[in-house]
Amino acid sequence: MSNSFSLRQTTILIPAFNEERFLRQCLDSVVGQVDHVLIGDNASTDGTEAICREYVAKHEHIQYIRHDVNIGSVGNLVHLAQLVETEFVLQIGAHDVMPENYIVTLENLLHANPDAVCAYGNCSWLEWDGAISQTNDFASVRPGLWSNDSYTRAAAFLRGKQPCDLVFGLYRSSSALPLFTELKPISGCDHVLLIAALLCGRFVYAPDTAYLRRMAHQNDTDRNYMARIVGENSSKELSRDYATAGMLIHDLVRKHRNQKSLTPEQERTFKALLFQIALKFDTPVGNFFWDGVFFLRKHWRQGSKTLKYKFLPGYAKRKGL
Repeated sequence: MSNSFSLRQTTILIPAFNEERFLRQCLDSVVGQVDHVLIGDNASTDGTEAICREYVAKHEHIQYIRHDVNIGSVGNLVHLAQLVETEFVLQIGAHDVMPENYIVTLENLLHANPDAVCAYGNCSWLEWDGAISQTNDFASVRPGLWSNDSYTRAAAFLRGKQPCDLVFGLYRSSSALPLFTELKPISGCDHVLLIAALLCGRFVYAPDTAYLRRMAHQNDTDRNYMARIVGENSSKELSRDYATAGMLIHDLVRKHRNQKSLTPEQERTFKALLFQIALKFDTPVGNFFWDGVFFLRKHWRQGSKTLKYKFLPGYAKRKGL
């Protein structure tokens, strides 16, 4: 990976595995918008390779890399990220679609906001037939993502609905590429990437454009989901467990704090974020908390007199018991 980046240029990263059905639509939507397209093919067994070579022959700014074995979607993305030499970088699913002027809209935002790490628009989910099923406009979290406080930004992300749609924004390479190249093949790796990016800087919103994300794997089992991430590496148990992601996020937040001199307000948002991480992810602290919540709810619904009398004396008093 280069230490210097060309000005006013963008590279699109396209990890692919058996994507012949929608690949042409994806490539047609991106080739005219950027300076460099990098396709990583995870040893596809369908027509993906033939389609990619066809487009490479027509467009000199497309580079195609075919892996001998399936190294997993994360390994594929890491490999592509190491080849980026442009100012901005963006990843796109090989079954997704980029609307017209998506890149220039986000580029202009990043040039106008030099302290921003990422520019993002809305994210619309496509059915297989191309119909839009829903659109995520991030309305509830946008103010938090633009906050000057890094821990407020990270906390806003964790509260968001479908927050990982933000991974398809346009990123400043100098800030984001070190994060892309450190991705681990674990469940929730996109959470780790986005929290790390939000600790680096603000995210700026473009209201008039929307990334088109196709719901290609919504029916995956947990094992199939992890198999796509890991690839042919079968040396580990493939379970959709977010505990590792939670621990990585916890560690990077603490490391970030140790490098800073915080105001009292920042110290409060830092501690609140650590608590939020513990509750959200499958960590020992989170498990203890939620086990307690579900225990109380279960016994309350069952009308447990012991629980209501012993732990909620106000309830007994109101009932005259």
